[in-house]
Amino acid sequence: MVVPVDRLTLLLDFHWSEWSKAKNWEFISDKSGADMNPEFMDDFGYFYGVIPDYDKQSAEMRWKDTWKIRFGVEYALSPVMAPRAGYAFDQSAMDGKVIHPVNPDLDQNIISSGFWFFL
Repeated sequence: MVVPVDRLTLLLDFHWSEWSKAKNWEFISDKSGADMNPEFMDDFGYFYGVIPDYDKQSAEMRWKDTWKIRFGVEYALSPVMAPRAGYAFDQSAMDGKVIHPVNPDLDQNIISSGFWFFL
């Protein structure tokens, strides 16, 4: 946070996530056999990245490390009110346009604005 001139505040935040350290997601069912979900289709396997064998299932997480960058500005119009604005970029940990069932994220550009008033 920096206050370059009176009543103006600038905020900058960087966040680094080491997603590449996540390797595999595994789970074991307490019930086996196709009776768990007999209507599971090949399209679901493609979407979720797993093919159910109703015993031990896993999904390989080939994720990349990411940055989250946030910038904000606030200008105090008076001691009791100020408009605010911000921008954030959240980088996806996955390549391409896929969503993973464990961490469903895509690249995001977020613009925000607001106003605070103190009584």
